[in-house]
Amino acid sequence: MNNNTHTISKTALIGIMFMMCNTASLAISDITLKILRSELSSALIVFLYKFGLLIVTIPWIFFHGTQNIKTKKIHFHILRSFFGTFGAISFAQGLKNISMVSAAAFENLQYIVVVLLGVAFFNDKLTKTKIWAIVSGFLGACIVINPSIIKFLFTGNIIDADFGENNLAKYGYTILAISCWSVNSLLVKTLGNTEHNKTQMFYLLLFSSLWSFPAAFIKWNVVEVLGNYMPVSPSFYDPGISILQTTHILLLSLMGCCYFIHGIAYFNALKHDLSIVIPFRYTKLIFSGLLGYALFQEDIDRYSIVGYLFIILASFMLIRYEVRKRRKNKEIAK
Repeated sequence: MNNNTHTISKTALIGIMFMMCNTASLAISDITLKILRSELSSALIVFLYKFGLLIVTIPWIFFHGTQNIKTKKIHFHILRSFFGTFGAISFAQGLKNISMVSAAAFENLQYIVVVLLGVAFFNDKLTKTKIWAIVSGFLGACIVINPSIIKFLFTGNIIDADFGENNLAKYGYTILAISCWSVNSLLVKTLGNTEHNKTQMFYLLLFSSLWSFPAAFIKWNVVEVLGNYMPVSPSFYDPGISILQTTHILLLSLMGCCYFIHGIAYFNALKHDLSIVIPFRYTKLIFSGLLGYALFQEDIDRYSIVGYLFIILASFMLIRYEVRKRRKNKEIAK
């Protein structure tokens, strides 16, 4: 019995290490993106990142010929890449306005948006757990966007509470990114049933490069058409690639490395007991907070922490619900 306990503990520890490796790589990727965003446009960063990954992965994808790019769901790949790319550009733009830890917290709202989309378009059942998670996540987001809600409750002084009219606008890009990534998650589920990982990666990177190219290198000039001025004349322009330096290339390479580390670590983490491993995915907030403070001197608003906790609680409730549901389905299948 002691040997079994020791084995379980050791296995759980390995799963936790993989999950923390995953969250650390994601946090490093985000802080690298934020550094690049201070000098390059969001669309250019996304294009260089996606196109660079495509070039690197092509030999691996085509190692056994063209069989890995055969698909009957090309339309799903196109849609997935569109929402993924638009989400990535929006997230990069949003990082310019908000702190690293806030961005990491808001990423967890994806679970709530996915639930809402499932209920609205796929006739998913709205359970008590889902309702409480939606309420908790929404309340948490409101607090993060405007910490003065909590400040007012603690101080009771409306004069000291800065209700900031521009707070919602500041988080707009990040909210848009989360919404796009939520649709992307639903499409990934659809593709995951039949499409090979290499197939998904190839079309994701290929179409992402194509989607981000116009945003990065093409601008639409306004011309007069039948007495109306409309943006219908495309022209190439330099969004900053002429100032691309070795440092930028190294940072983009670091993001690429983090992408592969994240994929490998997360895949291996999910092989272990999810009830033990999943809670450690929230360590990304810690890593993001530390990196944000170290490199950008980002302070964490003590009132915002309450909002982070509500968001974490919401996503944890939904993940726990899904884990229990899978276990129950497996038991029934046996």
